[in-house]
Amino acid sequence: MNLTLKEKFLGSFYGGAIGDALGLGSEFMSAAEARRRYPNGLHYYSEIIRDAHRSQWDRGDWTNDTEVLIMMMESIIECGGIDVKHFAWALRKWFETNPVDVVPQVRWVVSEPDYLDDPIGVADRVWKRMGRHNASNEALQRAILCGAWEHDDIDGCISLVCRITHPDTRCVGAATVLAHVAHDIIYHDRIPSRQEMMEIAERIDPRVCPYIELAESQNIADLELDDPDKLWYVRKCMACALWALWHTSSPEEALDAVIMAAGDADTNGAVTMNLVGLRDGIDAIPHILIDGLLQRDRLMDVASRFLPVLEKHVAEVNG
Repeated sequence: MNLTLKEKFLGSFYGGAIGDALGLGSEFMSAAEARRRYPNGLHYYSEIIRDAHRSQWDRGDWTNDTEVLIMMMESIIECGGIDVKHFAWALRKWFETNPVDVVPQVRWVVSEPDYLDDPIGVADRVWKRMGRHNASNEALQRAILCGAWEHDDIDGCISLVCRITHPDTRCVGAATVLAHVAHDIIYHDRIPSRQEMMEIAERIDPRVCPYIELAESQNIADLELDDPDKLWYVRKCMACALWALWHTSSPEEALDAVIMAAGDADTNGAVTMNLVGLRDGIDAIPHILIDGLLQRDRLMDVASRFLPVLEKHVAEVNG
């Protein structure tokens, strides 16, 4: 790898936004429908079809996935570190703007009147009230920032950040695996071994382990990302990102595979490209896709303010 922290971070940040914005093009489709709609693949924002769902966004815009990641970055900038109560406050303020795509789990939790008093406690209460079944993928992208920021207690950091909306241990376990992957790529220029990932998952929730194994399949179709009953499964999203790390050699190859696998393609695309972008760096990201992002200038502004904070923190940790 041998990339600088800046190259890795920008590759991850821009890559995730691109995966989100382009993944919207096949979100909620089956793989068969994606092939029918995009017989030559989906490579540019201008090719995204305009149906009732996708018409809620302009081409080149991202969804809630990138929005929440930016929110967490802004919180780190303001607080000088990861502060879960401040991040919860930011989630609540965003929710109050009535965005088009607040996912159910986040809506149920942050709309509770006492959410800001005890975000983790309220999230746990809502999860129990809903039957303890919800293990959706919306908190998974936060793992990238926890892996980038935390050095001493990655497990504890991602657990707190995840549990302010997603207390299910399957969510925490999958996010913990990816936080460690991100940390090792950023600071040690390596991807943890399958066995290391299994050990991480085992200590949080063993139900995550079979999806690490599933990611070893040569064919992304084996992940069944378009299964209509499991579109938002956090473990599938994790497996998708690991599959791309293990089986693709470029951001373009990863993007094409994930987008044409369809399902929850915007979140799968965002999380996958966060990790592939870390691995390959900003120079490997197609510039036409960066330039085509509708809010590219906003990304540049956030990155220009966040990166010095991260670099200063890393320098202090390294002594």
